[in-house]
Amino acid sequence: MSTWLHVAEKPSVAKEVANVLSGGRCRTTHSQSKYNPVFEFQFEGHAMLMTSVAGHLMEDEFPPHTKSWTGFPFQGLFSAKITKSVKTELQPIKQNLERLAKRASTLVLWLDCDREGENICFEVIQVAAAQNSRLDVKRARFSALTARDLFHAMRSLTLPDRRLSEAVEARQEMDLRVGAAFTRFQTVKFKDSFEGMPKVLSFGPCQFPTLGFLVRRHWEQQGFVPEDYFTFRFEHNSTRFSSRRGNMYDQAAATLLYDDMLEAAADTEDAADVLQVNQRPSRRRPPVPLATVVLQKLASTFLHIPSERCMTLAESLYQEGLLSYPRTETDSFSFTDSELLELARAHTDNPQVGAFAQAMVQSPQDRFRTPLRGGHDDKAHPPIHPTKAWRAGDDDKGKLYMLVVRHFLACLSPDAVAATTAVVVGFGGEEFTTSGTTVVSHGWMEVYPYERWHSTCIPNYQQGDRFVPSVVLLERHRTAAPPHLTETNLISLMDSNGIGTDATIAQHIKTVLDREYVRREGQSLVPTTLGIALASAYDVLGLTSLLQPQLRAQMELAMADIASGAATKEQVVEAAVRLYRDIFDRLASSAGQFHDALKQHLRPAGGAAGGAAAAATVVQRDFALCGRCGAPMELVQRTEGGFATWSARCGACAALHRLPNGATNALEVLRPPVRCALCGFGAIRVTHREKQTSYTVCPCCFTHPPAAADLEAVGEFRCFQCTADCPLATGAANVAIMRCVACQQSDLRLRVSALGAALLCRGYPPVRHERGPAQGVVREAGRRALPQLRGRHAHLRLPRCTGRARDGPCRDRLRELRRAPEGLHLRRRDTRRAAATRRRRRPTPY
Repeated sequence: MSTWLHVAEKPSVAKEVANVLSGGRCRTTHSQSKYNPVFEFQFEGHAMLMTSVAGHLMEDEFPPHTKSWTGFPFQGLFSAKITKSVKTELQPIKQNLERLAKRASTLVLWLDCDREGENICFEVIQVAAAQNSRLDVKRARFSALTARDLFHAMRSLTLPDRRLSEAVEARQEMDLRVGAAFTRFQTVKFKDSFEGMPKVLSFGPCQFPTLGFLVRRHWEQQGFVPEDYFTFRFEHNSTRFSSRRGNMYDQAAATLLYDDMLEAAADTEDAADVLQVNQRPSRRRPPVPLATVVLQKLASTFLHIPSERCMTLAESLYQEGLLSYPRTETDSFSFTDSELLELARAHTDNPQVGAFAQAMVQSPQDRFRTPLRGGHDDKAHPPIHPTKAWRAGDDDKGKLYMLVVRHFLACLSPDAVAATTAVVVGFGGEEFTTSGTTVVSHGWMEVYPYERWHSTCIPNYQQGDRFVPSVVLLERHRTAAPPHLTETNLISLMDSNGIGTDATIAQHIKTVLDREYVRREGQSLVPTTLGIALASAYDVLGLTSLLQPQLRAQMELAMADIASGAATKEQVVEAAVRLYRDIFDRLASSAGQFHDALKQHLRPAGGAAGGAAAAATVVQRDFALCGRCGAPMELVQRTEGGFATWSARCGACAALHRLPNGATNALEVLRPPVRCALCGFGAIRVTHREKQTSYTVCPCCFTHPPAAADLEAVGEFRCFQCTADCPLATGAANVAIMRCVACQQSDLRLRVSALGAALLCRGYPPVRHERGPAQGVVREAGRRALPQLRGRHAHLRLPRCTGRARDGPCRDRLRELRRAPEGLHLRRRDTRRAAATRRRRRPTPY
């Protein structure tokens, strides 16, 4: 009787395979490795020995003379010889394989069916063949620990694929050489130069592109300049319409359009006409079958489970025979409809989805549909799906299992169907739209709570109907900086840019977190000061290719070429090493510049002054809140050239925000805290120590005012100058109306004074003028106050011009700002009175 040695990747897989193939009649014996037992059983006339490894058995190593980080040249790591040996802690597993190999005539490899698993196959072969060179080597290929898959694998044994293994070896060698050289350089040169540094400043060809995505988003936030835009708000009772114009970024044009719309509407008694009513069915198709990247994104978004933990849990569920293999790019089922229904039948007793599964099995003609086909197939594994029923708990493992079950059942279900009514109305020459939806059949959404489709009701409009809107506004909005990336966002970017594979993306994210280059803030991933400093330093040196995805994506494609036979391992490794060595030479020759770039963000060791973050004394911690990351800032004092300045410093964002002089003013956070309506920073009260007068400022707006602000020569912006919808903002719109007709040098502006809002010349003292040039005369008595503009319903009547101004600049500018300057709203209940005023004034040209 011949003896076959079977080797699985993990002890749990070995146990499950042995139980299935033996019909539950295997015998367990101990081995040299206490965590890797041997299972003995008979199968079709052969004596079977089943054992396991624990992932990779071997590791790449540099020779001993290269071990010194300071004694061996960094560049030498690109050419030093690399050896492969069994890890010290895995020697018992090696001894177990050697002992069993001597007894066997056939070696069957049950490693995971992906590139990494194929590489482990050849590690096992190397150890076993050293003791028994006559072994007949076979490869078992399977996707789930089910009897169907395992018996099929035994009947279809193949040979291991050397090319897949070499693709992994190429990646391992490149990562080792590049990572070791750059990590040693960063650590030796800079770790002791700055305070609070980790023991190792790690570098990896996948780590830094991953960090690059997050830092680029941080830079986008830092460089973001908010911009005002305007929209028409149009409502009929509780029904809100959208303007077909969308967003308007020119205030003058938006104001004029709004004015013209109201004038035109006045001719139709301020009524809106229903122009179109279209009814049509709407469908939402079910999701495609589940691939690894999508599983990670769903788990992060809906279950708040990090990607690395998601894969750990999925691997555990797979090893327990509850899920198919969780690392796959395939999103199309090759199963027959009857096979899919049998898989669904297993969940008819599930308390969460049993009724849905039962209805599908009993009425497949109504409740079952052949799954959609995605566009990916890795030719190795089917999409992730449940393989066995399980009463899941409320822990993360149970939630992840139920997500897979629900996704699988949703894939087999019909579309969700709704009836949609789209309405178009006209008002003053503008068109507005709204829609209502009535969900007829929830279809797949009935079992998939992660996506919702709610019915929305609107009045029963008919074409030709007429109604008077309840709200007609011109609203001001402000663009917001892009938020930090979530883990779901990052996974999508890594997947689309070829950084890592479906099996390694989660590990790369975990690595940048472990290296302290990134931290979690809720669902967001935020680069730390250290991560920003390193990325900025490479950017200053012009080595941004290390932070961008293209370089690593090319390496991933090259490894795919090895796997397909289009390139050899030697060719790919040689080209990659040459490329990274050239980049490293540029880095090494610019070490001083790299250090200076780091100094702009990090505190030098010993407390020496160094950059924006270093030359500062902390006056108060837990100061105002940062509007970008939400973390508390510090109040710091810096001395430069004998002069002291006070700033709010955010360590998370590595940013300083200058504040008023803290020597003559007391700076304190408002209690309770109030956030700026424009940028979200916590407001600060500034109190003069002698006069006891006070005002408030936003740390960001103080030196980075909104676009509409008129700072003149002051260069600083305070809350009393602000016109935002904020309890601290007490300013009126400060808008240039026209060139002063008296001095012809300054603008006439709407300004705030102790008497209220007035139209004044930007020059001082205020200019009076009765008759002006041909474009008109502004009749404004010096500092006579105009009505305050703080009320949301105020209707401002600006001074009129006389003379030949029908087509002149005076008419244009006054008409732009005659009503609702700076986006002040004119509510619907004021339109009738305003329209009557316009009709009375029509004979007089503006």
